Amino acid sequence: MIAAAWTWAANTKNLRRNPVHGEEEAKLVLSDQFEALDKTTHETGMEGDIDIEDDSGFLFENDLPDIEGNDASLMSGEIDQCSRCSSAGAAHLQWLKGQIDVVLEKMRNLFRQLSAKQSDSLTASIDKFWPFSDSLLQLFAETTKQDLVMNNYVVRAKAIKTGGARSVAPSAKPAAKGKNGPKEKIKEKKDRKVKKDKPKRAGKKA
Repeated sequence: MIAAAWTWAANTKNLRRNPVHGEEEAKLVLSDQFEALDKTTHETGMEGDIDIEDDSGFLFENDLPDIEGNDASLMSGEIDQCSRCSSAGAAHLQWLKGQIDVVLEKMRNLFRQLSAKQSDSLTASIDKFWPFSDSLLQLFAETTKQDLVMNNYVVRAKAIKTGGARSVAPSAKPAAKGKNGPKEKIKEKKDRKVKKDKPKRAGKKA
């Protein structure tokens, strides 16, 4: 081992002669540390131009609900058909509730798996890093997918109007009370005048 160290020092030009005692010395490595870094990146750039003519402005309409928007704009055609009948709306809401419960159970399971991954990341070795990373990305992708599905169900449930919440529209021609009132008063005044005049005429004839 010593001979191999002196051979390595000679090959790497780490030998010198001490100016004090004249002996040959070797600069040897007594301790060494290694670090492994494996990094892979992928970048894709896309650039292009497109000209669109939209006279009606359809392409600029917001077809997804937002904080300031109306949730009923999403799938308004199907939701309106269901909301016309209160029983159909209630049945549709019950079905959506069941689907949301299923998605919630899946998300709870995914959360438990992510918590386990968080603890395993502290003890994961380098040789098992890539399988660990792939499974973690799959969990994140599945969690995002289930979150989008649940949000879709919630928006559809909010857009359904049951029978109890329906409001009766006012009649197009409300009763005009002001017009009927004066006519009745005029008729009453005419009747009173006739009644008052009749006794006077009868007295003159007598």
